[in-house]
Amino acid sequence: MDRQTKTTTELIVIVMDEVGLHEELDEIKGVTIRKTGRRDPEAANWDAVFETLQYSKDNRPIPMPITHPLADQIVQKLLSQYERLLSG
Repeated sequence: MDRQTKTTTELIVIVMDEVGLHEELDEIKGVTIRKTGRRDPEAANWDAVFETLQYSKDNRPIPMPITHPLADQIVQKLLSQYERLLSG
């Protein structure tokens, strides 16, 4: 299957739009798209790390990585559909 090429910003929007469709993922407040190395040309060239907000003792928001099985399923689906534009 040919993947559509997207910029990092476009992937962030796509991923967060998908996450937003699921109430059980409302604790996810952001996503970082990471470049991945690949040995196989068919493998994805990006991955996603989800973030939630925790608060410091002085009430400052601190982004913290979070894992969630449903969010991981969403990323796996999107990895098969989209390729990350290396310059974007």
